[in-house]
Amino acid sequence: MMSTFSGTTEECIGHFTRNLGPKNLAERKTIAQFAGVNDDSVRRWLKGQMHPTGEPLVRLRFYLEFLGYEVAEVELLNPIVRNAARLFAFRVADLSEIAKLLGYADGRNGLDDLLRMFRGGRGVSKKRLEHIQAFVDMYEDQLDARRNAVPKIKVSNLRTKPTPTPTPLKELGSLKRPGPIAENEHDAVIKTFAGLATAILPLADLISSDSFTEEERARVRELAGGDGVFLLANRLFRICGPRARQHHSK
Repeated sequence: MMSTFSGTTEECIGHFTRNLGPKNLAERKTIAQFAGVNDDSVRRWLKGQMHPTGEPLVRLRFYLEFLGYEVAEVELLNPIVRNAARLFAFRVADLSEIAKLLGYADGRNGLDDLLRMFRGGRGVSKKRLEHIQAFVDMYEDQLDARRNAVPKIKVSNLRTKPTPTPTPLKELGSLKRPGPIAENEHDAVIKTFAGLATAILPLADLISSDSFTEEERARVRELAGGDGVFLLANRLFRICGPRARQHHSK
């Protein structure tokens, strides 16, 4: 079974770029118009010379989703927040209008808080989620009309082989406990570990980005037991190669 290409924003941009023809001025102009930037910015995005930020970043992610990509940072958003961010990306409502409707503070601080939420760098309360859902319901028909009016670039090779599903942890039995394991369980460990590594990379990219504050990263470390992130990094380093395993401490 084939599935849509899935990856981080950077990985989706890379795949998109590789599948564009050499003369891609029309495609760049389409993206530039949607994201609200100039053609040169898009050209530099596609060449990896510059990374999108702020409002253009949110719009680019949702345009890639519109083309059929599964963008990791979009998939990680709360579904209700994702729907509201999609309204912003397709210009059904601008940032200041959304901020006002949802009760954010006036001025740049309120807009920045809302934008961080759309980038996945800020949590949202249950009460605010209810307000967001009401806002989304109000503009749903307008979103459909906007999506139908937006030019859609055709991407070849968008369908790729899915990542093999790792063996669920609950099926690993004694692997939950430290210590020696039977040789016939090694393959299950390898597949599970590879699946977890693939799944955690987009999260690590997101948490280490400017979308998250140092205080939020400190909370990650706290919830991981204080030294859990360090211990994980230490163990991962030892898997990078024989020399790393030999010289790096446990």
